[in-house]
Order: sequence, then structure tokens, then C-alpha cells
Amino acid sequence: MEQRGARRGRACPVCGAGDPRRIAYGLPAPELFDDPDIALGGCLVADDAPRFRCRTCATDF
Repeated sequence: MEQRGARRGRACPVCGAGDPRRIAYGLPAPELFDDPDIALGGCLVADDAPRFRCRTCATDF
């Protein structure tokens, strides 16, 4: 799993906010439901699926 530091420097392409949440796909472990740094992306994973979700405007990128 990417650590918080791996998200540094990533800015939302819509609003420009930094520090997005990482999107986790598949069947999540129970601890991911309450993790504020993780956004659940569903169980279907595509090669071009977004990796991050903006905390400010909820844009996936």
C-alpha cells in the first residue's frame, strides 16, 4: 500500500488541492472502512482505473 508520502506532490486536476486519498479496489480489509486516507473504489478493477480521489471536490484521478 502506498504511504501518505507517496501522495505528496499530487494535485487534483480540477481544483488543485493536494494530499488526495488513495483509492483501494477489490474486497477491502475491515480496517480500510475507517481509514481517512483511503477511498473505496469498488470491486471491479480496470487497468485505467483512477488511483486517487480529491478530498476537496471528490474528483477521481
